[in-house]
Amino acid sequence: MALMGVVRLELTSTPLLGGKSLGDVGAYEELSGQAFFAVDPAKTMNQGVADLALAPRGADGCVACSADLRVLRPAENGQGNRGIFLEVVNRGASIFERMTEPGAMGPNTRLSAGWLLERGYTVVSCGWQHDVARGGGRFGLTAPEALENGKQITGTVRTAKQIDGPATVMGPFDGTTPEFGYPALDVGERDATLTVADEPNGPREAIPRDSWRFVDATQIALEGGFQLGKIYELTYTAIGAPVTGIGFLALRDLVSYLRFSDEWYDQFDFAIAMGASQTGRLLRQMLYGGFCEDEQGRLVIDGLLSIAAGARMTEANWRFGQPSAQGPRSAVFPFTDATQTDHRGNSDGLLKTAVERGKVPKVIHLNTSSEYCSSAAISHISAALSHLRTDEKADVEIPPNVRMYHCAGTQHAASPLPLGPSDVPTGLGVYQPNTIDYKPFVRAAIDNLFAWVTGGEEPPASLYPRIDNATLVGSDAVRRRMPHLPGPGLPTSSGVPDLLPAVDADGNEVSGIRHPDLSVPLATYLGWNPRHPRTGGAHLLVRATGSTIPFAATRRQRLERNDPRPSIEERYSDRAAYLERIHAAATKLVEQRYLLAADTAGVLEASARRYDEFTCLED
Repeated sequence: MALMGVVRLELTSTPLLGGKSLGDVGAYEELSGQAFFAVDPAKTMNQGVADLALAPRGADGCVACSADLRVLRPAENGQGNRGIFLEVVNRGASIFERMTEPGAMGPNTRLSAGWLLERGYTVVSCGWQHDVARGGGRFGLTAPEALENGKQITGTVRTAKQIDGPATVMGPFDGTTPEFGYPALDVGERDATLTVADEPNGPREAIPRDSWRFVDATQIALEGGFQLGKIYELTYTAIGAPVTGIGFLALRDLVSYLRFSDEWYDQFDFAIAMGASQTGRLLRQMLYGGFCEDEQGRLVIDGLLSIAAGARMTEANWRFGQPSAQGPRSAVFPFTDATQTDHRGNSDGLLKTAVERGKVPKVIHLNTSSEYCSSAAISHISAALSHLRTDEKADVEIPPNVRMYHCAGTQHAASPLPLGPSDVPTGLGVYQPNTIDYKPFVRAAIDNLFAWVTGGEEPPASLYPRIDNATLVGSDAVRRRMPHLPGPGLPTSSGVPDLLPAVDADGNEVSGIRHPDLSVPLATYLGWNPRHPRTGGAHLLVRATGSTIPFAATRRQRLERNDPRPSIEERYSDRAAYLERIHAAATKLVEQRYLLAADTAGVLEASARRYDEFTCLED
């Protein structure tokens, strides 16, 4: 019986960035191509993958799959830091550039400074998701299909979508994001249902079957079109069930192969994995499933950095799973690293399997304010659940191998300056989007995780909103504390979580790691943003989006606007005084190791730009 692992790699090499030297490490090469795997369903560490036993097997008894692969490694052997940095790609897209490169922001950030590479990491990008649209630089995985008695499996699929723009057809792809990719068994199925709701957790109204139809096996059309802001849920019978969880094994065994195979032997001493948003949730699920340990019982992923994941996992590793969705299967107990018992008597925790097997990685969770509110509004699952008792009435102890950080006053993915309309991919908001760049905290977390994994140096203490010190409070308390802001403020929708980070008199959050732009503010920075009325659902929040609500530049402007928040000129005597306070706040964060000293200059530059823009805003 063959061992589970990489059968072969088919890679071609080219110089990275034209052979540009990156710090003391020098030039890098880019290896790109395919990885081929053989999975033995009988192995203990593989049995947690749903439907793996139903996939076709080769003569060796193994299940085959393949994935797109890229490896960025120092061109000269021995110049690296002997570490693998596994970036877990988001919906097939590379994330390490936009999460680590200084300065540039947004999904189109490209490798330039090479911050991560200058540290000597070998950066590995591998497909894990079966329903990614291939091409265009995306990394996907070809998964085997589960069969019963040699036949394709059928079953019920539910998929939901909030309508953010005019639409007459609801289909499997919105840009590069799969919405539902499972083909209908029968496009004429009379028992298929479509419902509509005003809120994610609100009552659903059935739409008559004669009012909508399947355009083809993966798209539907509604008579009169879909209404803006409404949430539609389609339920139908699908055919064809890929083994959605095999991607966990591909990631695990690729790292194991690079660390221990004869071909790559003695090049690496450790491996760190980073995921953001969807793939931050994937890392939480990888931790929960014990997939950081390979078949031979070796801990192959020593450290995990999960960014903007909240308290969720993914909808991978389910029959008819939808890894890009944030439906009910992604919001399930357990929510905490520590083992707890829920109201049904189930005892579980993300670390339970790892602790029982003695293979426990170091873990850092880093969340934005959006994970506590606007992202949570999708199904009322707030990041707060990741550090609360199951009854949500008290804090829970964070295990010693875990750190948890809340980047106060930030949104799921920061928007760049200058300020502009909140026309982000998830919808149009009332307020301008949140512009605080929390990437400096990501870079510090990576360096801290490296020191923890390689030298046992403890990272700085966890910082997050807590019940015991009144920094995690009821949403009504936040509304009462909020100053009178222009616009609608925080909606009273049932989608807003019951517990939120506490705020100060400006409306800025008081807990967590406070960026200098938050502790020395020019605006109120929020993790939520109401939907614009013209997009419908004005009582709801834009998903994963925050707000920037600048202070008035002068006292006169403030009085004219009836804004209770002191103006910029009332707070700071001039630009130099403002920047002096920013520098002091940044220096304190450096001393506490939440910020790297090298990032101080970039923080000051961005704050200066912010000051210049906000003091010149028109009435």
